[in-house]
This record gives sequence, structure tokens and C-alpha cells, in this order.
Amino acid sequence: MKPIDLVEVRNECQGRKLNEIVQYHINRANLTKLELCFEDTKDRLSLTGQDIAKKMTQLYSMLAATSDLWHDDCSTIFDHVTDKAREMFDSMGEEPDDEDIYNVWMATVLHLTILAYMYGNVRKVAGIKKHIKLPLTKFMAGIAIGLLDESWLMTLGSILGWGIVFCAYVSILERDRLRNFVADSIETGRRVWGLPPVMGFYVIEFWAAVIGVIPIVAVTRIIRAIF
Repeated sequence: MKPIDLVEVRNECQGRKLNEIVQYHINRANLTKLELCFEDTKDRLSLTGQDIAKKMTQLYSMLAATSDLWHDDCSTIFDHVTDKAREMFDSMGEEPDDEDIYNVWMATVLHLTILAYMYGNVRKVAGIKKHIKLPLTKFMAGIAIGLLDESWLMTLGSILGWGIVFCAYVSILERDRLRNFVADSIETGRRVWGLPPVMGFYVIEFWAAVIGVIPIVAVTRIIRAIF
């Protein structure tokens, strides 16, 4: 494994805003993967290092509500985090190496990324967008329904059934979306038709799946009728 070069890391940060770095991580991973990376990064630190990482993430959690943080040059934030980390290691009588300092930095960045992923108000302040990819399963389901069902009544039943199947799919493979929705609902107080957050989430997912698959089914049936 290539040794950590903090000068190189700083140079990569220079000229880029913090929100650009966080947006990059959000685009590459879902919440579960981000949380696993965060825990793995912390586990690479000594107990002293973990305590320092905790203090840095707490500090930057408080700053996450300010737009200045997200639009600062990332190298400036890198300097602050790494300098403070060295000071704290020194005050605790431990001599860190570059990898220790880097892991404190990455823990801080990943924690901010998780906050931005989970909370809409943080994304709004930071100017970050959370991209939700349309699952390939929707296209496959639409084509299958359009090809296999013989009547429009059967097609309607299959489309509604697909909505239920998709909710099950999300509950198993995309639970981070549910957690994000519930966190945002609790934070903002918004409710779907006055329903509890979890039920409101599945209502939205059901109808999104149903409405999203209808054009695919319709096009498939038209092509099938022509040929």
C-alpha cells in the first residue's frame, strides 16, 4: 500500500471547495457504504486517535449549518483539521504518523458527508444534491409486464403488484433511503397525508414505482402490438 503523503493530499484539496469533495463522496456511495467507510477509518486509529477524531467530528458538526464552511477552500479546512489533530495528539502524549493524521482528516470528511446525505437542511446550506439513481429493476419490470400480460386488466393488476414488490425491494436493499426520509421527516416535521414517516415513505415509493413503470409498460405493449 502506498504510504500517505499529506502534502499530496493537501495539494489535491487546494482549489476545491469542501462541498465539492463531499458531493464527490455522495455520488460514489450510498449511506450504508459511507457509514462503513467512516467506521473503518476510525478503527485504523488508536484509542487516542479515535477520541481526537470524535472531537473533530463534533466540532465540524456544529459548523455544518454555516455556509462559509462548505464554500471554503478545502486546503484551508485540511490545514485546520490536521494542525488541531497534531496539537491534540501532542497534548495526549502520543506521536502520530502521517496515516494517523490522514485518518482523522478522512473521518471528519466522511462524517460531514454522512450529515449531508441524511439531512436536507445541511445539503441546502452546503449546495449539495443527493442523486437517487432509478433502479434498473423498474425498466425490467415494465418490459416484463408489457410482454407477458394478455389484457389491460391483467396489466393493471401486475402494475399494482409491482408497486408492492418494489416496496419490498427498497426495504431490503435500499434501507438507507428509508432512514434518510425518516430523519428528514422528523427534522422538518413534514408528513405525507399525516401518516407516520415510515408509512409515508412506503406510500411515496409505491406510487412512484407504479407511475414510473406505466410509460415503460405502455411503450412495450404498443411495440408488441405493432410487431
